[in-house]
This record gives sequence, C-alpha cells and structure tokens, in this order.
Amino acid sequence: MASTTTNHPFLIYNASAGSGKTHTLTKEYIKALITAKSPTKYRNILAITFTNKAVSEMKARIVKKLVDFANHQSHEDDDMWTDVLKETGLQPEELQKRSQNILRYLIHDYAGFDLQTIDGFTHKLIRTFAHDLKLPMNFEVTLDIDLLLAQAVDRLLAKAGSDEQLTQTLVDFALDKADDDKSWDIQRDLNTTSKLLTKEDEIKYVELLRQKNLSDFNQLKKILGQEKATLKNEIVQTAKQVLELISESGLEFKDFSRGSVPGYFEKLANNDLNPKFGAQWQEKLINGEELYNKGLHDDLKATIDSIQPTLADAFTKTKKGMSRLKFLDNFYLNITPLSVLKAIYEEVKTIKDEEGLLPISEFNQIISNEIKNQPAPFIYERLGEKYHHYFIDEFQDTSTLQWHNLIPLVDNALSSNEKNNVLLVGDPKQAIYRWRGGDPEQFIGLINGETPFSRANAHIQNLPTNFRSNQTIVDFCNSLFTHAKSIFLNQDHTYIYKVGNEQRSNNPEEGYVNIQFLEKNDDEKVAEQYANSVIQTIQDLQQKNVPLGDICILVRKNKQGVALAEALSEVGIDVVSSESLLLKNNPKVQFINNLIKLAYQPENAELKINILSFLANHLLNIDNEYLFYKTHLNKIPQDLFAGLKEFDIHFNFNEFINRNLYEAAELVIDVFALSKNADAYIQFYLDVVYEYLQRNQAGFAGFISYWEKKENSLSIVSTKSEHAVQIMSVHKSKGLAFPIVIYPHVDDTIIDHKKDMAWVPIDQDTYGFEYAHVKVNDDLNNLNETASQILQLKKEQNQLDAINILYVALTRAEHQIFIISQKPSTKNFNASKTYSTLLVSFLMERQAWNDGQLIYEFGNADAALPQTKDDKSKKPSYLFEFNARDTKNLNILTKSGLLWNTKQASAIEKGNIIHNILSFVTYSEDVEAAVQKAIDQGMITTDEKQEVLQSLISITEHEELSNYYNKTYTIYNERDIISETGMLLRPDRVCIDANNHAILIDYKTGAIHKEHKQQLVGYEDILKEMGFTVTTKLLVYINDTINIVAA
Repeated sequence: MASTTTNHPFLIYNASAGSGKTHTLTKEYIKALITAKSPTKYRNILAITFTNKAVSEMKARIVKKLVDFANHQSHEDDDMWTDVLKETGLQPEELQKRSQNILRYLIHDYAGFDLQTIDGFTHKLIRTFAHDLKLPMNFEVTLDIDLLLAQAVDRLLAKAGSDEQLTQTLVDFALDKADDDKSWDIQRDLNTTSKLLTKEDEIKYVELLRQKNLSDFNQLKKILGQEKATLKNEIVQTAKQVLELISESGLEFKDFSRGSVPGYFEKLANNDLNPKFGAQWQEKLINGEELYNKGLHDDLKATIDSIQPTLADAFTKTKKGMSRLKFLDNFYLNITPLSVLKAIYEEVKTIKDEEGLLPISEFNQIISNEIKNQPAPFIYERLGEKYHHYFIDEFQDTSTLQWHNLIPLVDNALSSNEKNNVLLVGDPKQAIYRWRGGDPEQFIGLINGETPFSRANAHIQNLPTNFRSNQTIVDFCNSLFTHAKSIFLNQDHTYIYKVGNEQRSNNPEEGYVNIQFLEKNDDEKVAEQYANSVIQTIQDLQQKNVPLGDICILVRKNKQGVALAEALSEVGIDVVSSESLLLKNNPKVQFINNLIKLAYQPENAELKINILSFLANHLLNIDNEYLFYKTHLNKIPQDLFAGLKEFDIHFNFNEFINRNLYEAAELVIDVFALSKNADAYIQFYLDVVYEYLQRNQAGFAGFISYWEKKENSLSIVSTKSEHAVQIMSVHKSKGLAFPIVIYPHVDDTIIDHKKDMAWVPIDQDTYGFEYAHVKVNDDLNNLNETASQILQLKKEQNQLDAINILYVALTRAEHQIFIISQKPSTKNFNASKTYSTLLVSFLMERQAWNDGQLIYEFGNADAALPQTKDDKSKKPSYLFEFNARDTKNLNILTKSGLLWNTKQASAIEKGNIIHNILSFVTYSEDVEAAVQKAIDQGMITTDEKQEVLQSLISITEHEELSNYYNKTYTIYNERDIISETGMLLRPDRVCIDANNHAILIDYKTGAIHKEHKQQLVGYEDILKEMGFTVTTKLLVYINDTINIVAA
C-alpha cells in the first residue's frame, strides 16, 4: 500500500483528545524518511510544533523507533512497525536496512534533523535576514515581553513632571479614574494597554495610532465631550416633551400599567440616564399593544392609544441615544491609555536599542513585512535548506500571521514537485489559546474545504480511536459534547462538535464519571463548598488506596487553585501546584528579599518586623516574641544583627551591604543556614539573582524592582510526586493525562465578554480617527450594524473557547473524573448560559435529571482504580544542594556548573551506575533512599532496584569500608575544590573527623591503573594545603566483585 503522505500532498489529521496524535506524526515522519531515495531526507523535512518539550519528545520518539526498526526489535504487536510496513509496502528486512542507513547519517548530522518550534523557525529566518532588516547580528531574543513593557511604562511615568503635555495627560487620566470611583493609580491601566503593542490582531490598529500625537487625542476628547453634552440634552428634552404630552393629554402615571412608560421618561428628564432595557412593557410599546390597566375609562384608553406612536418614537429615539451615549462614555474612558501608547512604544524601542533586544512577539510581523514577499527560492537559498515536506503540529494554536508566513514556502514546495507534501495535525475543539494569538477559525476553514495553495486541496482524515481514557469516560464525553453542539451560535462550531465526538475507546475497561451539584448554603461561602467537596472526594479515594499523585485537580482561574491548595494543606493533604511552587511564597526567599530591602531602607520598621518574625518563628523558636521584638526592633540594622550573637548568629550587616548582590544573598543563606537541608527554592532564587546580574547593574533596589515585576512567574520546576495531589490550570493540562481528575468550579458563564475589547469603526471626518477602542458589551447591539456584527463575532468566539476549555478539562482523565458544579435554578432556564445549565440540560436530555438529586454517576466507582504502592522506604529526592563557601575551610566553587550532577543517568556499565548512586550516600542508612532517588531520576528501573541495592550494601557494609559510612565523620561527596593555582579537583568522597584527619575514597571501574593512585595523591596534596591530615587513601573498584586498593 502506498504512503498516505504520497497520495495526498495536503493532508489534515483532525485529532480529537487522546487519539494518538504524536504517534501519527511520528509514523508519517518516519514514512517520509523510509520511502525517500536519499538517507538524508530529514534535511528536507521541516517539522514544527509549539514547545521545546514537544520538540524533544518528538525527536526522541522518532529516533527510538528508527533504532527499534534498525535492530528489528519491533514485532507484530507494535502498531508503528505494522502500520509503516502496511502503508509503505516494504518488507521487514528492507525496513530494517533503510532504518539502519538513515541512522548512520543522522548520528553524524543531527543538526540537520529539523524539528523546531514555530518561534525557533521564525528566529532562524530573522537571523538569516538580519543584515537586510538592519538588525544587529548579535541581537538577543527576549521572551519576557511583560517585563519589557513594564520597564517601558516605568520609564514613561518617570518622565512625568519633565514633559508638561505628558504630565497633564497622566494627571487628567488619574482624576478621570478617581471620578469614576476607581483607583487613581494608572500604572496598571498603562501596563494593560501596552500589551496592544505585542498582539498580532491589534497591530493594524496600533500602527494607525502611532501616527497620532497627544494633541490629536486631546482634540478627540473635546469632540467627544461636546457630543456627549449635546446628546444628553437631547435625551432629557425628549423625555420632558413626552411628559408634557402625557400631562396635556389629561393622563396620569397611574393610567399606564404600573406607571412604567411615564416612569421611564421621568427618570430621563431627571438626568437619570441609566435605565434598564428588555422589560415586557417596552416590547408592548414598540408593537402597539395595550399599555393601560384594564379597568381604565375608555376615553383615557383611547387617549393613550392615540399618543402611543409618539411615545414609541420617543422611546426608540432615547434608547438609541443612550446606546450612543454609553458608547461615547466607553470610548472616552479608553482614550488616555491609547494616547500614551506611542510614547510607550518609543520607550520600548529605546530599551531594545540599548540592550540589543528583539522581542519574540515581533518575529511574525517582521517576517510578514520584510521576508514573506521575497521569492520562495530566494528564501530557501538564504536558509541553506530546501524543504519538501512540512509537518505542523497543534495547528489549531497557530496564529494567522504564523500560518500566512509559511504559506508561500509550502505553496512553492507543493507546486514544484507532486511528491512534496504538507501535513497538519490539530483539533479545533482543543483550541484554548486565542488570548495569545491562536486562530482556530483558520483550521476550521481548512476542514471546511478552504485552501491557500494553488495546486492542492486538503484531504481530511479523522483519528477515531481514543487511546487515553476508559470506555465510560469516552462515551460520556461523546454524549455531552454532541449535546453541546446544539447551543452554538456559529454553524461551523456546531459542525466540529458533531464530527469530533464519535470516538471509540481503545480501552474497553469500565471507568467512572461523577457529577456533583452543590446547593446554595447561606452558612457557607461558595469557595468553601467547593473546597469541602474536593477534600471529601480525595479522602474517599484515599480510603480506596488511590495514590495522591494520581489525582489532579483542574481549575480555570489561579485564585481557585490557591484557595484549594490552602484548604487541602490545612487538612494535611500534600499539594503540588504552580502557586505553591512560586518563589515569592517561600518564607526563606521572603526573608532574603526583606534583608536586601533593609539595605536601602534601614529605618523601615515593617521590614524589621518581618525579619524578626522569620527569625523568631522559623530559626530561633522564641518563646516570648513580644520581648524579642521590643529588644531589637528600634535598633539600627547593624546593632540589630549584632544583638543576635547571643543566639549564635554572626551576621555582619556592613559586610552584607558591601558585597555584590549574588554574594550578599549567599552570605545570608550561609550565616542563617537557610539551605542546610537541600532546598530547591534557594537554588532557584540564586539562579534568578544570577540571571539578573547578567543583564543589569548589581544594585539592591534595582533587583527588588525587577523581582516585583517577575514574582508571579518565578517558580521552581518540580516533577510529579506520588505523595501529593497536583493542582493545575486547564490551559497547562493540555496534552497531559491523569489517572483521576477532579474538576471543581464548573459553573463559568459560557459567553463572557467582560474583559474583551474591540475596535469599532467611526467617522474619521468627525473624529480624526478611524476606530474607537471600546469594551465589548451588549450595548454595541443597539449602536449600528457593524458594531452588532462585532458583538456577535465576540460572542461566537467566547462560546467556542468556553466549550473548548470544558472539552480539554473533561478529556484529561484516564480512569475517573469528578465534576463539581453549582446547582443552577431551573427558573427561566437557559441551557447555553453556564457550564452548570449545560450539564443539567444534558441530564434532562437523557431523562436523568431529578431536581432533588445532587449526584449523578456513570460507570463503576471502583473500576480501574490505581493502587498505592507499599514503599515505606521512599523519601523525597532532593535535586539541589547549596554549598557554603566557607564550610570546614573547603574552598567550594559555588558558581561552577560542575556543582550539578551531569553524569549520564543512562550509563550502561553497572559500575558507573553504582558510582553515580554512591554520590547520594552520605551514611549507610541512606542507601535505600539513594536507590529510590536513582529510580526517580531515571538512572535505573524499578526492576533493577534489588540488584543495585545489594551492590551498594556490599560497599557500605564491607569490612574495610563500613567504618567510613558512619556518623563519626563529616562527609563531602563529589565537592569541587580549587587549588591556589586555580586547578579544579573533585574527589568522590572525603571523610573528615573531629581532629581534621581526612580519609580519601575514590570509586573506579575496570582494571587497576597506577594513574588512579596518582590521582589520589593529587587530592591529598590539596587537602594538606587546606590544613587537613590525610590518614587513609582508598581506591574502590566496582566490577563484578568489590576490590579495595590502598593508595
């Protein structure tokens, strides 16, 4: 059978959740390699995805499969092996031979193995054309766009007072905010507005604004002010005229049903210009229906009927006028932030020029403006590559510019040879990144038959099987989201949820779905209800021996995750979450930063209180905190720390403030013993300090300013723990799977455009501007046809995004999922309003809804439950170690990259593996924990555990060695030592007793060599220089047997 990619030059895989997308991409890539005439075909394939992690995983998977094929290690039960043979028509021997040949070239030309992120490829293009673009050849790419924008806003605000016109604009803005009962602080607004400079879909409008100056915006505000005043007057006058008409007609308010009609106009006449629309009487007024009470005299009824057309015209006029007035208010409030956008842009440009930066957000625009229109052959020539095949992953998250920039290159490839092809993989149901530029509509367009290529139409292929979830979960999601298709406002969105929910499960085992509705409780806040329900769910799972590490709680908002993490921690359930891993939440990090602040705010009493509080509660265990504070609080910093000597704390504040930032932080960590136990927070904090110093001056205040801008994104990197529940946002969970998912707070509004902004066309001749930047709200529907269309588009996009988030969340579970929602009211029920109402309407459709029932179950609650492994020896594995500079007079190279364990965890010789693991062993009691750590880090497998454990025990309990693995000695495993001449040495193990006598132990594999003894002599010499007496030197050869040689 011929290759799928050969038959279809433009192939799209519509890959629903769990459908083997990565497997399919790997297979198609290997097929392209295997069927090519040249073994270096990989040089002509460009594979693009969105994260470095995805690139690494894809490369690893392709190479592994090629190795398997080359070694003929694949069998009939290997789907990849079977599929490639079937779809290429090759014989097994030929597939093996070709795989071997490809690997032979690939090993020596790995750089040509071109799997990249989309940003990596655009970076490559820009580097290639840097000279043409007049960019410095050594420009540095900055990923931290928010920090760059914040710096620009800070620099702009710093000019207030020196630039008169800018100062007046900013002052007026602050006053406008105060008048509107909002905080006068404008920095947050300017930071928000500055983000317009980085968004693809805003570029067209921002370019127009950059042509304007502050005077243009001030003139616009005057025009709007005048129009608003005129419009208000017209509305009030119209209302007064209506009231006069009613009075002159001999009518009173009570003659109208509930007095609604005259009451509406009375409010307007009194300048109350915020009436509510949509009432039933308003519809009757427009439709000419009765507006009076049934018992009213016939003459009065006739009078009301006679003036009703006038009343209706006045109502329509004032309603339209108020819609216009709200639009003008909306427009006016957003003018000042926009007016300084040009100034912010200039500050950004200055920072970029000064520091040689190029924000990654500008890549696609640069290519679109400067490179895309170049002839494709010329671009290929400059790149030095000619791509014949394009593989693009996660296409639903591709931005419009990213795709349009690739189209000319792809089109050229497809036009020049019928064997060339492009393959796109994605799922519009998992498009949840519109906020950062993703455009799912372009994928939907391709699925619907649109094509950007001159000679190729798309062939759509659905991946029908779910390899992730049990049958019950797959069936539930199929049913729920097939039901959800009925609520969409856009028929294209209906279609993708119609064809995309016909999955079958590869796992026929029964799973479990639990939907729980929470009733409103006056005695309990909603957040507490959710937390209590989550806690109960986890405790029930623990009763069934489910490992906490197999449970993931998904949330849509960070604050929900924070609240749940706190609640779980309070009841003793360990949690790993992005918030719990933030550096700013660690008390030790807060303590270091408070000391840094104290260096330039020495009289700040709050800082002193925070510092003393940390010492009292975390280090010194002070009984009488009041006396402790009273004794030290009012002292200058130098005296405050001098007074701590009675607690054996010897911290010299003058030395601290005279060190550079990194060394000052190290001094604090060392003196206060903040990392005597391995602490990843401390290590990551030092990394942040180091990175800051690479690009900035070493000032303490500058670092704190930098920290405060970045603190919400600075966190440690942690792997999954078997003993802690994960809490993760739905966005971060995309692409991941978890045995059990708990999804609380499932009550979001489906169409929610509170934070949306839009550019609405306006009359340029009247205002001097082409567009108004306004908040999206339902008032746009009453403004004009264009505004109504903009509102409708936003609603459609919000609705798709909301349902997509629900889809991603509910398709992460492998075995069980718990959905927790608020019970909605069934009065004036609207299925498309919230997640809650959607779930209820789904249950209604299945005739399962019962208003008195709160829990609904699908499948078997005891099915496919993962069980806790009985491993009592397991201890936390520490990845980081802080080495104090002055400990035991050892000169530790704290900044050396050699502090990190860079030995290959996959070493194939048993002796090397044992050697590596011995670096984790301080004393004999650490052996089991060291083996578990090796398993956690992938150095060995669980199956190898017992064999490795016995090998380690044979060393630590060896009659000639056991004495050196007890607590008589202070142990230094693999520590860097610098000689006076600058030579760097690293002995495997140094044991030092109370008399400064040292024992040197070095682990070796293989045969005995005299060079090994010479190496120990070198270690001995440097230890002697440091004042130690080396009494014993031992070489431990780790082979099939343990051989010990005295040196």
